[in-house]
Amino acid sequence: MKLIHLDGVPSPSITVSDEGYEEIVALVMQYRRCRKRGCTFSENNPVVGVNLCLGCFMQNTRNSGM
Repeated sequence: MKLIHLDGVPSPSITVSDEGYEEIVALVMQYRRCRKRGCTFSENNPVVGVNLCLGCFMQNTRNSGM
């Protein structure tokens, strides 16, 4: 069994079966998005930080003058 935490759910954690946990992880990975602009992650636009895609990272780097 695994514990999961979800925003907006009254209890601090929810216990799910191992099988349920694997399904939740697969669903989350399918729908995850970049935190900056909601971009999808792909082979050409991978995750490079915590919920941050390469495109947004590069744009942020250019804008900050690095």
